[in-house]
Amino acid sequence: MAEINYAWTFNAETKEPEDLELRELELPKLSKEEILIENLAIALNPVDWKVIHPGMVSQDGYQVAGVDGCGVVVAKGPNANVNIGDHVAYHQSLARHGSYAHYSVVDSSVVFKVDPELDKTIAAALMCTGLTAWQAIEKLPLAKNARFIVNGAGGLVGRLIVELALSRGYDVITISSASHHDSLIQSGVSAVFDYNDENWNNALVEYLGNERAFIAVDTVNKESAEAMYPFLDVNSHLIVIQDRIASNPFPGFDKAISIHEVALNAFHKYPSKRELKSLRVGFEYLCKNCSHIVSGRLDKINFQDIPKSLAKLKAGYRGKLVAQIE
Repeated sequence: MAEINYAWTFNAETKEPEDLELRELELPKLSKEEILIENLAIALNPVDWKVIHPGMVSQDGYQVAGVDGCGVVVAKGPNANVNIGDHVAYHQSLARHGSYAHYSVVDSSVVFKVDPELDKTIAAALMCTGLTAWQAIEKLPLAKNARFIVNGAGGLVGRLIVELALSRGYDVITISSASHHDSLIQSGVSAVFDYNDENWNNALVEYLGNERAFIAVDTVNKESAEAMYPFLDVNSHLIVIQDRIASNPFPGFDKAISIHEVALNAFHKYPSKRELKSLRVGFEYLCKNCSHIVSGRLDKINFQDIPKSLAKLKAGYRGKLVAQIE
């Protein structure tokens, strides 16, 4: 184990992802519940560039960027509930130094055990995206054959939600670019619509007829989520992934649509045993059943290329970027 930790950081003056600074940091002392993870894979997420602002800088005067990683436990506090040598994945709290580093200090109670044989890049990629998809599907009542719309099904979170919804017996309808239609149809969805077609919403209304959807999940933005209203049934459910709807925009005492938000980082602030158990079940399921979906989208990069790759992600790149550390 090295004595120096190389980490990509930002400070109060940092404006853009490409301005991240590589620092040499001393390895910190661990508290009783903490572990030190030697990162083998680091997944990049949109939240990583969204939180580059002065309010997120720690009292150290800098902040290690990133939230998702996977690696090997190389040191532990006396009360940590993992063993040295364990392979673990983690989603780091935004209140702590992140994953863009050779080593990360993580609370041992919120890590996820990983099969040593599993590709660590897949495990890291399934943290934020996979657990977000799992949180979304777990909010919903089971209703076999009920119509389930996924808007933004071409993105990885949307694609994983499609897979989870199909596994639970929903009748899945997707909205995405046409480039994803063949794979979505092969997966078992009942209908696909192209958001680049200016008439897609009318076509979807016609397809639904009198049987509107019981559930819609939107992975795009707040405005896109609100536009799901015409497609939803009475007493139905709307899940907003990318944004949140602060106040109900729909007519009162009308369709009575339940609006759900998803906030993965909340389990750090409110360490619910029930929620952590659910997330661990979800991570295990995703690793066993959805790794093929992730592997086909991975774009593996080098650790030194993280800043320019994060800038690429901010500019709209749709693949799943994961840095490897050898």
